Amino acid sequence: MAQISTGYAAATAGSITGGNKALQLASKTIAWLAEQRRVRRTVATLSSLSDATLRDIGIERGNIERVARHGR
Repeated sequence: MAQISTGYAAATAGSITGGNKALQLASKTIAWLAEQRRVRRTVATLSSLSDATLRDIGIERGNIERVARHGR
């Protein structure tokens, strides 16, 4: 009987660990999606600015996506 209980406990612990990995993957995926949304929003905002305004803040139009992803 002890072997059955031990086997069940090991199987349960394994499923908790597997569930934890799935939770971590879901969490990383959500964080990645949020980051992509932030980048798209930043690109849209910077793209809507005039060339003079971009020049004033030190950004060239061709570098907008790089700035949105990595900062200045």
